Amino acid sequence: MERKRREAHSKSRRGCQNCKKRHVKCDEQVPTCANCIVRKLDCVYQSPPESSASSSTTSLTRRPKKTARSNPPDCLSGSSSVINSRTSIVSPPANSLVSSPAAFSSTPESHGLLELELMHRWTTRTYMGLVAVPEDQPHLQDYLPRVALRNTYLMNGILALSALELARASGTPATYLPAALEYSNKASASFRTELSNITQDNLHLLYYFAMIAATFNFALPPERMSAIDRIGIAFDMVIGAVHIAATNMQWLMESPMSVGTVLGLGNVTMQILDSETLLALDRMTSVSRQMSPKSLPAMKEEIHVAGQEVPSPPESERYMYWLAIAQLKYCFAEDARGLIAGYCLTFIPVAGADFIWAIRKQEPVALFVLMYFGVLMDRYGEDPRMWWITTTGRDLVKKTSEILLQTPIATIPDGREGITWTRQQAGLPPLVIEDCVCPRDLYYEQEELVI
Repeated sequence: MERKRREAHSKSRRGCQNCKKRHVKCDEQVPTCANCIVRKLDCVYQSPPESSASSSTTSLTRRPKKTARSNPPDCLSGSSSVINSRTSIVSPPANSLVSSPAAFSSTPESHGLLELELMHRWTTRTYMGLVAVPEDQPHLQDYLPRVALRNTYLMNGILALSALELARASGTPATYLPAALEYSNKASASFRTELSNITQDNLHLLYYFAMIAATFNFALPPERMSAIDRIGIAFDMVIGAVHIAATNMQWLMESPMSVGTVLGLGNVTMQILDSETLLALDRMTSVSRQMSPKSLPAMKEEIHVAGQEVPSPPESERYMYWLAIAQLKYCFAEDARGLIAGYCLTFIPVAGADFIWAIRKQEPVALFVLMYFGVLMDRYGEDPRMWWITTTGRDLVKKTSEILLQTPIATIPDGREGITWTRQQAGLPPLVIEDCVCPRDLYYEQEELVI
């Protein structure tokens, strides 16, 4: 019986040695094939025969890898590493992240890969920290990156915040933090230019960016500045964002934002809070009645206290603390209801620029109220989506309570109880208050103010 003639082999026989050993198809790309890139192997090929006479002799040659600068295919290796690191951060713990090699290089190819990684990070993780209500998700995850392609300041803001989030999540801040700061500087410069031309089409984008910038400052590593300094800058930016929104609220209501949804949720009553929290919040009112700093610049009238003439606090100061405390109490109630994530940020524009000034001057009453704000921040920080808060709330409670220990507030029973309660809420050990240094002659009692 005639043996059937074997057909000629149509597959290439010039694949690398690793693919041949695994009996898989090799794409024969040089200097490294795709399979070896994925497996991070040294790609070794057989040298082609020099002549027919030497075709039976085979020699192995290791092809040296070229740098991304001189050979574009090498950037595929970086791309594969980026993909591997990105897929590992969707569900595993944040500390299992592997830093992208693209973040270590300044070549044009790696720069593009880093931006691709950061944008992917935004759409899969970073944006979640800005979601207040479910309706925010499609706007932040899909709409905002698309419009950022046409708005440089917004794109740089997204990349900056994503890089900062990766710097915190990866455990290697030296890798991503420089990129975050660079993108932030670029974004701020172009943002200032855009502010000179606010229109109906860009108002909501400018507002989005201002909130991204505020979040960026909230999330800066603690070692870069103190908690109070960081809060002061972030507060300034939140107020700036609100001023942008106030340019034309109707434009904002008609934009692709959730403002209407949030307003439609209605008000919440204080009865939702438990009795212990209500008692703790009332201590802010009590302390504000008894203490007020002298140094806020304003006209003062004279009143009689214990038979002596003492300058009373200015009306503007009374109103400032009244408004700040009232809004913060409402924020605690909204936190108990749990419909709007991060609602405590509304405390910032309501308290106003004068309150921020008082914080920077470390006025005791302002710090006492800020300490309660830190409790809310710490609670929100327990939500893994609020990655930008991390320890900010706890740090704020710790710092303000330690400063207050050296003020007359520590001599007031409600002041001491307030310090104890806030530290307990933030998981901090109690302070020894008996030996505090309290220069009472630098302060004066405030007439009663009912909130």
